[in-house]
Amino acid sequence: MTRVYDAMLTLTLDGAQLTVDPTLTLLQIAKQHHIDIPSLCGDNDRAPKTPCDLCVVEIAGVGIRRACETHPSEGMVVTTQSQALRDHRQQALGRILSDHYADCEAPCQRACPAGVDIQSYLHHIAMGDHEAATAVIKQTLPMPLSIGRVCPAFCEAECRRSLVDEPLAIRQLKRHAADLDLAGMTPYHPPKKPAKGKRVAIIGSGPGGSPAVTTWAMRGSTWISSRRCPRPVAGCVTASPSTGCPRRSSIRRSH
Repeated sequence: MTRVYDAMLTLTLDGAQLTVDPTLTLLQIAKQHHIDIPSLCGDNDRAPKTPCDLCVVEIAGVGIRRACETHPSEGMVVTTQSQALRDHRQQALGRILSDHYADCEAPCQRACPAGVDIQSYLHHIAMGDHEAATAVIKQTLPMPLSIGRVCPAFCEAECRRSLVDEPLAIRQLKRHAADLDLAGMTPYHPPKKPAKGKRVAIIGSGPGGSPAVTTWAMRGSTWISSRRCPRPVAGCVTASPSTGCPRRSSIRRSH
């Protein structure tokens, strides 16, 4: 017990002199003494740490440092609140929110069977960036041109805009982005991971098989497709309502 006490050191935190454990970070020490330092990156325990840059403090003679990465030293003087720190945190928060378009997971996204990041691609469409919108859609939905015509649009039933007037036409906007992508000179194709040397057999090339082909190809696997119909995605043509999925839209690869 004596050895543990001898290892302790003294610092000044917001004017209060404290005896602290040097193995802890300044952020942990502040929490122990009920001193609030804004922090987000400490909540991430399932992935590599990405500094939020909010938990900064001022150290006398050193400058601004991240509290989550800094350990105390004997005689250290630390300030957790100042105008310089507030300005720094405001800039950091602006960077965090610069690509954050709405809820972390909106009701419309939870209602989507494919889990498409709806609020993100709607943001890109609103900004006039249809290529970025298509890139977001194709992360989880390989055939937006077809799905944008036959999807039952569960997302629209959960759209928060209905609390104001009526839900957004999410399905039609997805179709609109996919139509523009198809009409462009170079339709967007998601990047592929390096080849893994593995082969996947896929039975059928209809509404289920064709997205599977695209997904496995993106993951770096080669594939073999066995189908009864002479053309791929023919099931979308034969199984979809006559007014829903035009033949030309269905036959085009990866749409």
